[in-house]
Formats: sequence, C-alpha cells, structure tokens
Amino acid sequence: MRTLTLATTLVLLTPFMPWTGGSLAGPESDLTGNPTPGFTMALFDAASLNGLLDNPDCTGIRFYNAMASLEDQDGTVVAIGISADGNELSGGTPYILYSGMARGIPMMQPMSQNAAATACGNMTKKGHASYSASFTKADLLALLTVDRCQALRVVPDMCDNGNTMRVSAVAIEDGAPVELGEGEGYERSCGDPCPTVCGPAGNYINSK
Repeated sequence: MRTLTLATTLVLLTPFMPWTGGSLAGPESDLTGNPTPGFTMALFDAASLNGLLDNPDCTGIRFYNAMASLEDQDGTVVAIGISADGNELSGGTPYILYSGMARGIPMMQPMSQNAAATACGNMTKKGHASYSASFTKADLLALLTVDRCQALRVVPDMCDNGNTMRVSAVAIEDGAPVELGEGEGYERSCGDPCPTVCGPAGNYINSK
C-alpha cells in the first residue's frame, strides 16, 4: 500500500497557496486529461543524495521533471536540496540531473541553477507538464538506510492534486534497479506537488 506523505507541508514553513503564476503545464495529456509527466524513471545514487542532505540548512529534497536537451525523447529528473522556508540551496552547481546508466552505475550531472531552469523549461517546450515534488529529509533518510539500498528510484505517480512523484529504495543488480520492498518502509509518494500546492513562486526554478 502506497503512503502519501505531506512532504512539502512539512518542509515549507511559508503558507501554501494555489499556483497563481504562469501555466506550468503543456498541452499534451493522458486519457484522464492530466498533463503527461514526460519521464518514466530516474535514479539517484545514495552518495549524491546524502551529499545534498548533509548540508546543515537542508530539510528536504525537491525533484523536478526535466529534459536535458530538446533532442531527447524521454525526460528525466533534477534534484535539489531545500531549506525550511522552501528556498532551494542553489549556490554553486548543487542541482543534480540523472543522465542515465553507465557500466551499471547511475550517472549524476551537476548543474547550475540556470542550467536546471533550462532543463525544466525544455519539458514544457516539448509539451509536457512541468512540476515538482518535495520530500522531507527524515523520509528520504529512512529510505536510504533500508538494508541494501544503493539508490532511490523516482517515478511519476498520481495524487488528488494531479501529477506527483514516488520515490523508492532500490539496489542495483546487473545494471538495473531492483525494488527492496513495498509499502511505507520502502517508498514514499508526495501528496502535495507543485502545482497546485505551492509556496512563493520565487522558490521554484520552473517558475522563474
């Protein structure tokens, strides 16, 4: 049974409000009328995620669907640490984009804020939704400490608010992710993605 966690609610101390910025969704949609997420799966190795979480100001991680290049056929995901007020910890090149597997290892591409914003913008240019899902530090650490966990897999999911993301603890075997279990101890799904539940627009690179 999947667990919906009010991850963003726990991370952002600023009041939530319905999204009032520009449209974050492209015209392409699935049979239910929901804009398509534009990606199928992304992997983030434990060391890279722990690197974000080790920042003393980090209270969680925000994941965006993204596309590294307009020539790509399938999208991916960008990760960034966030502070208690919902700001992204964006100094230097702290954004991490999953760029595929090489020799059985998830490849992480560090990105600047501008590069990450471009990758998010590519998603809408290709006609997909642009959205983010945030997870608390406590929830992510609980998954990363699951026995044999080597990475977290991020996949599209649905909630009452529309498109969201689900993260699960996985091992890497023969160059492919293997789920380590089901339910709350092994996965989390964000119940309040942005849009529609958002803090200030300036906290999100896909609204800049």
